[in-house]
Amino acid sequence: MIYMRNITITTAKSATYLENVGLRRAHRAIPANKFKKFRSFVPYRGQRRSLKRKRLSFINKLGNIKKTAVTPHRNMLIIDISVMNSAPAPEPIGRIMERNMLKKVVTAALIAAASAASANAAVIYASSVVSAKQKGYVAPVRSNPIAATGAEDGSFYSLGFGGSIVLGFSSLVSGAGKVFEVTNLPRETYIESAIFSVSLDGKSWTTLGEYSNQVSSLYSATPFLFLKVEDTSPVIAGHGRDGYDIDAIGFEEYVAAVPLPAAGLLLIGGLAGLGAMKRRKAA
Repeated sequence: MIYMRNITITTAKSATYLENVGLRRAHRAIPANKFKKFRSFVPYRGQRRSLKRKRLSFINKLGNIKKTAVTPHRNMLIIDISVMNSAPAPEPIGRIMERNMLKKVVTAALIAAASAASANAAVIYASSVVSAKQKGYVAPVRSNPIAATGAEDGSFYSLGFGGSIVLGFSSLVSGAGKVFEVTNLPRETYIESAIFSVSLDGKSWTTLGEYSNQVSSLYSATPFLFLKVEDTSPVIAGHGRDGYDIDAIGFEEYVAAVPLPAAGLLLIGGLAGLGAMKRRKAA
């Protein structure tokens, strides 16, 4: 981060003029001994206030400065600024801006790599039943736990009020998930819910949260192999329900961190673009 103690902007052409004119300064309460001082001349075309505001807006973003002062004079902007810097000599503002741009390029490359990996992740559905504890009376057609495995096909398994099931996945999964819950009656009236928990070893569990049949999206920040679903549906007298009904549950296949070579290729592409921008600016 760039820390600024004060900034003065004028349209003078020389540092001598800067010292002679009466300028207002915008100060920040930062110890002076932590800063090194330099002046940088920035070309400025035109005297229109709209252009000045754009230039000031850009400069203010560098240090989150709320106040600046401008004195119109000819066609040059002078920036007098104090910047925190551990280097032996003060850096030109252009170099600081260049370094910040490089950070943005690196960040963009890593985000792009992560997005590409996410886009290529396959959806893995639960493939096995580790255990199933159905509670209360449930029709036989809804009592086969295998119906909760595989992709959605219209057949489902009902947990029963207070029942539970533990499903296994053939490979590590994580990230975004989706549950296909079957409610034949209006969901707004027939609320069914369950607590979802995940585990890597089938012993230690992490709760993702409680979800109703009005929500189909799940998310796990950590990879796992087992998923437990415990019914928490409210029992309402006179309603012929049998708890949370599961047709299918799928999650994204877990993808390890992007290898350095792949990220490096994206970074090289970003740096090449940065070089082209610098050459265009120099021209």
